[in-house]
Amino acid sequence: SYTADTVRQLAAELVSTGATPDLRFILSMGSLRGLPTWHEPELLLAACRLVVAPRPGRPAVDPGWLEAHLPSAVGRVTFLDAPRLDVSSSLIRARVVAGRSIRYLVPDAVAAYIGDHALYTRSREEDHRS
Repeated sequence: SYTADTVRQLAAELVSTGATPDLRFILSMGSLRGLPTWHEPELLLAACRLVVAPRPGRPAVDPGWLEAHLPSAVGRVTFLDAPRLDVSSSLIRARVVAGRSIRYLVPDAVAAYIGDHALYTRSREEDHRS
């Protein structure tokens, strides 16, 4: 599903319980630069705030770029001051597919969930094609 649809559904579920949604979506600097091409980015920004993690080799987005490409994001983005780790979801998936360890790259609970549900394994991918 599209990220915007998922976040809207989460917000709607919170509203249905009487809670006021205050959602944050964490993404990398590279993903932020690609956000204008995502499905309904303006609806995603209406449903949550963005938290942007730095990545090696990805320069920070300046306020002018943000205003020009994602005007609805102005004032709704927090840039983390964090170490620039070269870890991505693509790297995690590739390591799982290759049977390599993801220890120290994801929390233990995430690694357990991936293993318990056979996510990103060749057999699971083959099941989805049939």
